[in-house]
Order: sequence, then C-alpha cells, then structure tokens
Amino acid sequence: NIRVRTSATRAVGMMGGAKAFPLLLDKLEDSQEVVRTYAAGNIIRLMKQ
Repeated sequence: NIRVRTSATRAVGMMGGAKAFPLLLDKLEDSQEVVRTYAAGNIIRLMKQ
C-alpha cells in the first residue's frame, strides 16, 4: 500500500542515524515516485548532519 510505504519512509527519515541510511537507500528503488522522493530528501537531510 502506497500510504504505508510513504509513512514508513517518512518515519525512518525522522528516526535518522546510521540505521536509517541503508533503509532509505532501498526505498530509492520503490515503484512509487513519492516514496523515492521522501527517501531522497531524507538521505540529503541525514548527509547534512
């Protein structure tokens, strides 16, 4: 379900830290653009920290 994947991606991004990074990288290959966008944004945010 797209809503579940979107919410999970946002939550992982909020979680932050080293454990979030590989999970977000996996989401860059999701079939839904919105999930990929959230993942990319969260990766950028994590890299700035």
